[in-house]
Amino acid sequence: MTLLRAIKRGVMSLGKSLILRLSSAYLRAFKDETLSRSLLDLETNLRRAPDQNARLEGLLDAPIRYLDVGARGGISGFLSHYRKFLKPYMVEPDPVEAARLRESGYSVIDKALDEKSGKVTLNITRKGGCSSLLTPDGQLLPYYKGESDRFDVVKRVELDATTIGAVVKADSADFDLLKVDTQGSELAILKGLGESRPLFIITEASFGELYGGQSTIFDIAQHLKPMGYMVWDLCYGLHPVPGGAKKFTRFRPMASGLPLHGDACFMPKWTSPEGYALIKGNDRKWAELMLIF
Repeated sequence: MTLLRAIKRGVMSLGKSLILRLSSAYLRAFKDETLSRSLLDLETNLRRAPDQNARLEGLLDAPIRYLDVGARGGISGFLSHYRKFLKPYMVEPDPVEAARLRESGYSVIDKALDEKSGKVTLNITRKGGCSSLLTPDGQLLPYYKGESDRFDVVKRVELDATTIGAVVKADSADFDLLKVDTQGSELAILKGLGESRPLFIITEASFGELYGGQSTIFDIAQHLKPMGYMVWDLCYGLHPVPGGAKKFTRFRPMASGLPLHGDACFMPKWTSPEGYALIKGNDRKWAELMLIF
């Protein structure tokens, strides 16, 4: 048995070493890419609860109203597994991407969302996913992007902006689930909630300024806390300290580094009066989202 265990450990170690070597070769070949998002999605899916479709079939009496702000690419990740339970509204101000989403059958709001209605300018970057209402010139951006040109602004488009509160009022119904992925303008969008109170909020968040004048995770959490929300999940990537060993810059774990960017998830804090009020009367939808997440 000891020999068998030793052989098993050796095979596992060899397999792991091979995977790391292949990943390292991939990242050297494509210097502007990273495996962190793919690995995060894999880890997220592996630690989710088992498939909840059967339970949701029994619970669901109406679709989960889902507002996806910054909806480039459509519903992605594990949420696509529960697509049939969602009634999605996709917010995408990039005209090209908005048209693509419509062709895929989504209901699309092609305005920008902001703290208030008006005119705004969308900075479209070389890599579309980096586009923002803010200019990509934050103090920590050079540290984050390295030698990549993906943040270079290639086009500017003037757009009409509205607010979540206005969208809810026009549709006469609130959203149960909100995702905000807008490259730095997340807090401004959340300030435009008005009377809207989604049960779950998933927002992109930065720990430092990548875009000029952007708010950070600390500002977002401080804004949502008095409204009855608490953080239930926080994930981010570490970037190596200056002068650190280059072999630790991407794939392998780092002993130390600067957290710059990630995602934060908020839900009602049921032990607070404000959080309990968000759940009361929406307990079925809250249970559905708890099962999904």
